[in-house]
Amino acid sequence: GKVHRMLDKAVAFGVFGTRLRSLIKMPSATGIKAVVDQQFSLAKACIAQGMVPILQPEVDSKSPDKAACERILRLTLFDALRDLDPDDKIILELTLPEETNAYHHLTLHPNVLRVAVTPCGDNRSMTYERVGQNPRTVPSIGRHLTKNLNVEYTEHKFTQALEEGIMLAWDAINEGVNTSEQTVDTARGAEVKEEACNDAEVARA
Repeated sequence: GKVHRMLDKAVAFGVFGTRLRSLIKMPSATGIKAVVDQQFSLAKACIAQGMVPILQPEVDSKSPDKAACERILRLTLFDALRDLDPDDKIILELTLPEETNAYHHLTLHPNVLRVAVTPCGDNRSMTYERVGQNPRTVPSIGRHLTKNLNVEYTEHKFTQALEEGIMLAWDAINEGVNTSEQTVDTARGAEVKEEACNDAEVARA
């Protein structure tokens, strides 16, 4: 099919991975499961070609019930990860969660290479500060990196604005790394409890 032809072409060019993006607007367990199932189906095709898929089931930052969407998404992702082989590796790119550390246990999953969080909001400094409060995650900096750039800038002002964006992202990454060093042991000890809670929540749903 078309997808496999595109993957063959990507492999020929030495592409490391592919990004699969979907948008979640409402806390529908059925709808979110359909999104995750589609993403993991395509992810397995990417893995079969030797690439690392970047899964981006993005929760709309303007969703009227964003936290509920994220809770359902987290449980659904844990469930889908059980279907991967031990050597399968993915990257997750998720919207900055309403609840700090909402995705922390995903960062510890053996199939997950990295959890990147997409900043949301207009205040770039404040947003990156929130990213730094989520240990072991890294910011997906594309949108905010180019936020203050303008074609009318002089070369000096353009470079200065670009460097400012890079340093804000770098500080957020370092904050997350430093925080994770303090919390990782506690988080690993809580993994069994988290899975038990997940199963209980799924059973109630």
